[in-house]
Formats: sequence, C-alpha cells, structure tokens
Amino acid sequence: MKSESARKPAPADRKSSRSNGGTRRGRSPSFSQNESLAVLMRDMHRTFTRCLEQRISTYGITTNMWFYLRALWENDGATPRELSELLGIKGPTTNQALGDLERRGLISRERDTTDRRLVRIRLTPAGVELKNTLLTFAVEVQDIALSDVSEEEAEIFRDVLQRMKTSLGADYDRALGSLG
Repeated sequence: MKSESARKPAPADRKSSRSNGGTRRGRSPSFSQNESLAVLMRDMHRTFTRCLEQRISTYGITTNMWFYLRALWENDGATPRELSELLGIKGPTTNQALGDLERRGLISRERDTTDRRLVRIRLTPAGVELKNTLLTFAVEVQDIALSDVSEEEAEIFRDVLQRMKTSLGADYDRALGSLG
C-alpha cells in the first residue's frame, strides 16, 4: 500500500504538474471525451439516476422529487430558498418540485412563526414514511455501482471527489470575487 505522502503530492507539486497550459501530465488542452473526468462523472450521474428512478417510480416519485425529499429528510422546515441553495437548483425548479410534492401530500407549507414573510417546508407523515423505503433503493443502487470496487477504493474515490469539489468550488468563488 502506498504511504499517504506518496499518494497525495504536496500542493506545490500538484501545481507544477500542470505546467502545460493548465493541463496535467503534458496533455494538450484538446483532450478527448474519454479523458474527461467531467464527461465520465456526468455519464455516471445519469446512470445512477436511471437506476434509482426505476426503483422510486414505483412509488410515484420522480428524480426531481427525490432530491427535495432527500434534502428535507435532513433539513425538515427549510425554506424554499434554503432548499434551492442546498441543492444548487434555481428557484422556479424548486417551486415546481415543491408543488408536485405538496399535491402528492408529501409536504406542507407553513408560515414561519417568528418571521411571517418566510414559508417553511415540512414533511407530512406520508413524506416521512417514504424515507426508509426510498433510502433503501438509493443504498441498493450505490451497492450495485460499488460491487466491483473495494471499500478502500471507494473511500479513496470519495476523498478524491471531495477534494475536486473543494478545488472547483474555490475556483468558482474566486471567479465570482473577480466580477464584483
């Protein structure tokens, strides 16, 4: 097994490996789709989503509804704006999804008791009841995806994805800062 220091180059080493116009390992900036991590992650997300949707659709839940239920199971009482920010989804899409969930009787909207301008989204008993069933489907799909991956590889993969997300988030924040 590689040591921690052998697996992760120091930050300075990481930057120096991108000396060719921002690419790694001397690749040209016009690398193929097969080399693109973004394309692979998009395809993986689509495949995960299709497999999950096959399962949750038997309960009349769409993928869009799933994302909001999942967020509400951990953040019951959030405002629509908080849900939009948490999920990285624009307001109109949030309003549509919340309307669908409300029509299905899975959520209710309540005025905040301290700030009447705010609306809080609350799970109904039916919305809470779906949690164990739908999360079981999500775990099942993840287990299928990881069926040929060791626990160590899965943990390394999670760590790498988290570091990539952090790096891209910092880059995005820097770009926003330079606009203002």
